Amino acid sequence: MEAMTTDTANADIRAVFFDIDGTLTSFTTHTVPDSTIEAIHRLQAAGVKVLICTGRAPSQMHVVLDTMPVTFDGVVAFNGQYCFDDTGFFASQALDTADIEVILDWLDRHPDVVCNFGEKDYVYFNQSNDLLRATWSKLGKTAPTRYFEDPRTRALDHETFQISPFVGPELEAELVGLCSNVRGVRWHPDFTDLIPADGGKPRGIQRFMAHYGITREQTMAFGDGGNDTDMLAYAASGSRWAMRPPSPRPPPTTSLTMWTTTVCAMPCCISGCYAIKTSQQFALFCPAVTGLMNKQRARDESRAFGVSELTTPWRCYHSLSPAVAAVAVTAPFLSVFTPEYTQSV
Repeated sequence: MEAMTTDTANADIRAVFFDIDGTLTSFTTHTVPDSTIEAIHRLQAAGVKVLICTGRAPSQMHVVLDTMPVTFDGVVAFNGQYCFDDTGFFASQALDTADIEVILDWLDRHPDVVCNFGEKDYVYFNQSNDLLRATWSKLGKTAPTRYFEDPRTRALDHETFQISPFVGPELEAELVGLCSNVRGVRWHPDFTDLIPADGGKPRGIQRFMAHYGITREQTMAFGDGGNDTDMLAYAASGSRWAMRPPSPRPPPTTSLTMWTTTVCAMPCCISGCYAIKTSQQFALFCPAVTGLMNKQRARDESRAFGVSELTTPWRCYHSLSPAVAAVAVTAPFLSVFTPEYTQSV
């Protein structure tokens, strides 16, 4: 494949943001690969800040982070709405009370909808059903503890940063349309995360950029879900590249020409990456990040998102560097993921 290229030799990455579900952890193994932990340690040893950027609440991420021998430099929680670190830095943006009232009224008219309400140190559901139990079962050992409350008794009296109804896109659009300052972001097909319309993971990154005194070009991000799309587009690692197959190679069976690239900070070059195509985007499963080492596991993983296609094989091309490790800060290189051919499976 031929690709547009860029010069990253002068890149000065100062902060790297990692999503949790599907990125640090696999939806199949529910663990964090050792290679990912090693890469994070190397980044920090090189003086790079490593931060979490997740849709999870602060109280829901310990079930994952406590299993990792890593001290993260900061956390962006609730899809950008709640940012903090151990030095005392804190910035947040809660949902507007007027919009919460609209959502509560809508739930009264849809009594069968399960909904999750996220406060800074407490997350609760309005009720349970088979869909919630099935979804939580798929999260395996990374599933946080569930609590149940009547949101009418709490939501208007406690700062609420995110509300997650278990609805499809049609009902999501209906509900968002009733609110004044709300949009939905998804990382799972069963539910949407409702956040302020002017919020999102890029806003969380911006808050830490201001805190650290760094620029957008000095940031890098890793993510896999729909709620990561804005983050990947915003950070320096979220570039999009035009790809076209050279002749005489047979044309691909999947006729898409836009592919996502990222600056790679993994400690080695691993071939056999897999991509999934959803209705909204392509997501790349890099074995060094997700632990997905073969096509069958990639296929199983992708089914959690209702994926329409899995394409393979993919090759990971790195410019040669004597320190092809997480020393991307001192010897940065561009990783362009290009398919030799694509095949629907």
